[in-house]
Amino acid sequence: MNTKIVESPISDDGRPWEAFGPTWIEVDLDVLEANLAAVAAYVRRPRPEEAVRFIERHGLRRPDGPPRLLVVVKADGYGHGAVEAAQAALRAGADMLGVA
Repeated sequence: MNTKIVESPISDDGRPWEAFGPTWIEVDLDVLEANLAAVAAYVRRPRPEEAVRFIERHGLRRPDGPPRLLVVVKADGYGHGAVEAAQAALRAGADMLGVA
């Protein structure tokens, strides 16, 4: 298991933020990567024939090539590991990253 553990968040002034008592989060990067790979496979699957007919019937523009996947990585809120999450997303097949 490739896990990043973050304990009690730190406030803007550098003191522990204990408003909710001791807290932590465990981010399993292997699971995150597997889930993102599943999303990438889903959005890139061949279009069903009825979807193709709908697009053609309504004169909609068919995108060139397969759909591209953009994964949004929030600013490193509470130190959850934005860099590690972004790397996992790229390994899983993300084409682009949206960052804040």
